[in-house]
Amino acid sequence: MTTDDATLPGALASDPKLIQLRPKFRLQIGYVMAELEGQGFQPRIASAYRSAAEQLEKYKKGYSKSKKPGHHTFGLAADIIDRRVGWPDWDDKPAVELAAAFAHALRDACDLHDVACGGWWKQTNPGWARHDLGWDPFHTWDHKAPKSMRVEYGPEQWGSGLVEVGP
Repeated sequence: MTTDDATLPGALASDPKLIQLRPKFRLQIGYVMAELEGQGFQPRIASAYRSAAEQLEKYKKGYSKSKKPGHHTFGLAADIIDRRVGWPDWDDKPAVELAAAFAHALRDACDLHDVACGGWWKQTNPGWARHDLGWDPFHTWDHKAPKSMRVEYGPEQWGSGLVEVGP
C-alpha cells in the first residue's frame, strides 16, 4: 500500500527533511515526532541526509566522532530538536532545561517506536550528563537496518515523497 506523506501522523507531513530518510525509517520518525507533538514539544529535523564530504566537515569541526559516511549518508539517521531551542547555549539555563526535557521525551518516544537514540549513549558530555543523557541526545537512527541498506541514499533516491507501508 502507498500512503502520501500528508496523511501520515503529526510533523511527518510538514518537515521537508523527512523525504531524505528511507521510507520505513521515515514512517518511524513520523510517529516519534507525532508522539513529541502530543506532549507539547515542537520537533523538527535539524539534520537528515549528509554527504560523505559534509560528514568529513562535521568531523573536522568536532561535531561528529566519525569522519566516515554513516547512518546519515544512508538515509538511516536524523537529528531531531525542539524548534524553540535547538542546540542550546549552555549559559541559557531555561533553554537547556527545555532541551533536556525534550531529549528525555525523544529518548522515550524512540524506545516506543523501535528507533535508537543517542540519549542512551555514554555520558561523556558533562552538560548532558548532568541531565542523565548520552553525549548526542538528539541523534536517532535505524539500528535494525540490514547492512545491504548501508549505501548512499541521496537526492537521486528520494523520489516522490511517497512512503511504502505494509508487506
